[in-house]
Amino acid sequence: RSSSPILSDSDYEWMNDTQMANIISLEPAGSTTVSSPFDSRGALGPQFFRRPAVAAALSDTLSPRSFVQPFSQNAHWHTLLFAPREKTLYYFEAYGGKLPSRHPIALAFSQAHSDWELISVRVAVQSDQDGANCGPLLCIAIRQFMRYVASDTYGSKSFASVLEDYFDSKGVSNLDKFSGAARLAAGRANLAWALEARLSMRLQLARAARESALSWDEGLEPAARAPQQGGVVIRLDDDPDDD
Repeated sequence: RSSSPILSDSDYEWMNDTQMANIISLEPAGSTTVSSPFDSRGALGPQFFRRPAVAAALSDTLSPRSFVQPFSQNAHWHTLLFAPREKTLYYFEAYGGKLPSRHPIALAFSQAHSDWELISVRVAVQSDQDGANCGPLLCIAIRQFMRYVASDTYGSKSFASVLEDYFDSKGVSNLDKFSGAARLAAGRANLAWALEARLSMRLQLARAARESALSWDEGLEPAARAPQQGGVVIRLDDDPDDD
């Protein structure tokens, strides 16, 4: 794992928060989404949902805005995808796991927003043999969510099926639909696609760096030389009212 704002050419490098922030900031559909990386400690308790930036983003159910909070636990990326218009919180991680109702994050959220629904997006696209590409796959899911929010489909509570359809259109399988040798073969195909996606992101970041268009420097520090071009990424630890 590096601190560089650009992915290296290693297929096994764990994507850091700065790289993820830069990828999200380059998403053209990002003007409709407030995206707040990256509480890498995974400390998303009740105080998180009381933060002014979070409360403001979630309170206006008529707004086209949404809110995204990636976080890492046990060296694995997860994300919370808030859809205020739908009063829905989507949870996604690339192995297709479920956020249990008794999980501390789920409990804290239900206390803060009892009238919202929590939906785990059960789309398993990360190969069982792949321990390094949760970050790029998460970025793809986040970018698809941003596009979903910007589309006429937003409001239908159908992001889970929209994401699965997107991956299916790319030849990427939901591995939970397979078992045994078939799952192993589908996992190999998914890994090959994930590596292509990683390379594409690396080239996109490198091109943005050459054009002085990266929004974030090492350590998730704002780049002085370039305004954000796409997704709106904020740092919650800069929230003046956060304690």
